[in-house]
Amino acid sequence: MNNYDEMVSAGYEMSGEGFWIPSEESGGDINFDDEQTDDVKLVLLKNGDLLLTKVREVMGGDSIIFDDPKLVISRSAASADGNVTTTIQYSEWMSLSSSREFSVRRDFIATMSTPIKSLYDSYVEGKF
Repeated sequence: MNNYDEMVSAGYEMSGEGFWIPSEESGGDINFDDEQTDDVKLVLLKNGDLLLTKVREVMGGDSIIFDDPKLVISRSAASADGNVTTTIQYSEWMSLSSSREFSVRRDFIATMSTPIKSLYDSYVEGKF
C-alpha cells in the first residue's frame, strides 16, 4: 500500500501517534487474503529494538529463532495542518554477523505480534 487512500480502503486508520491500525469499522480484523503470515512477526525486544522477522519456536527451549531479522525504524512528522506522515525504514539487525539466523532468549522479548499487511508485504517481497 502506497498512499493514504489505499490504507483507508484496506480498513486501516491513522493513530494519534502516526501508526496505521485496523479501523473500528473493520472490527480490528484485517483480511490477509489467506496469506501465510504466522511465521513473520513484529517483535519488540526489551532493549527497545523493533524487529520484523521470521520466527521459529524451539520446542521446550528458552529461545526463539529469528531468521533474517530487520530492524524497523519509524519516523513521524506532523505538518502545520496537523497531518501526520510516517516513514518506515529497515536496517539489518546484527549487521556484522556472518549468519542471518539468531537464537534469542524468550525473556529478552517484550512482545510479539502480527505485522500490518504493508509491513508484511515489504518484508516478504524484500523491498527494503
